[in-house]
Amino acid sequence: MSFELSIILIMALMILYIMLFNFFSVLFVISGIPKKRAKFQAISLFTNCGFTTTESEIITNNKATRKIALACMITGNLFSVLIVSLIVNMLTTLSKFNETGTYTTIFISFLIFITILLIFNVPFVKKAIEKLFGFIAENIVNHKGKDNRITILDYFGNNSVVEVKIRTMPNSLKDKTIHESGLKKNYDINLLSIKRNNRTISITRNTLLQNNDTILLFGNFDYIRDIFTNNLSEESTTNIKNSHINHIDLIDNYGNNALVEVTINNLPSILKDKTIFESKIKENFGLNIMIVKRGNEAIEVSKDTIIKKHDNIVLYGNFEIIKSLFLTL
Repeated sequence: MSFELSIILIMALMILYIMLFNFFSVLFVISGIPKKRAKFQAISLFTNCGFTTTESEIITNNKATRKIALACMITGNLFSVLIVSLIVNMLTTLSKFNETGTYTTIFISFLIFITILLIFNVPFVKKAIEKLFGFIAENIVNHKGKDNRITILDYFGNNSVVEVKIRTMPNSLKDKTIHESGLKKNYDINLLSIKRNNRTISITRNTLLQNNDTILLFGNFDYIRDIFTNNLSEESTTNIKNSHINHIDLIDNYGNNALVEVTINNLPSILKDKTIFESKIKENFGLNIMIVKRGNEAIEVSKDTIIKKHDNIVLYGNFEIIKSLFLTL
């Protein structure tokens, strides 16, 4: 292969390489990955750098994103091999050409390459390309645009802010008001906003969702995904409801008393919006809260400590009283 042809092919492959990377980023966004994180993961996979973050678990835990990731890695590896091969070929043929012709070819090819990149970054061209990629990606990921589009906007611990474009109403939400759907009561999912016909409408307990609504939700992403892809089986519904029950683990017992760890999934009324002192949990029930673990950190326990949902607490006292307070909600 001639030197000039190698240069032209390298520049063409680089342009295609950039376009494909952006296309895989759009694919990840369509499948539910936040835009900035989608670009980061696409770079990692497409360049075969193998950079790993906790966000990659969302990709590996979902069948659609696993397929996209696999295609991204294979395509990126193929392009890397082709580009390296062309560079090697270019270097081996470099000595066969006179310097004037060689530098002219490099200059013209590089000029064309930069011009094309600049054109791609012109706002209306960039928007048109993104729209085209989005249309193609929608057809690939969402079965010709009939499935609901679910996009994670941000993460907050175990919960996420999620945007859902409703194309097909889930069975669990058909002809039901927000209150009747049990989104908050059963799944701890908060409906933050509803956009209908490019207007944000007010939300009440009697609001009905409609096809083509764009809604903003806050809650566990797995629950949201299962609801809006109609993958919410009776068993998974039961498991979700059970996740709002406090879990009690007996560490050790001393006669009628016990040392117990409680995972707070639902705050008992005695502790809601109260400090430990205000709850009078020691005065009225003889229970001593010894440790409060929030996330991965143990926090200092004082009379002004407020127990929150998802805390793990270690307490000592009568085992039957502990069960009656934390299991009867």
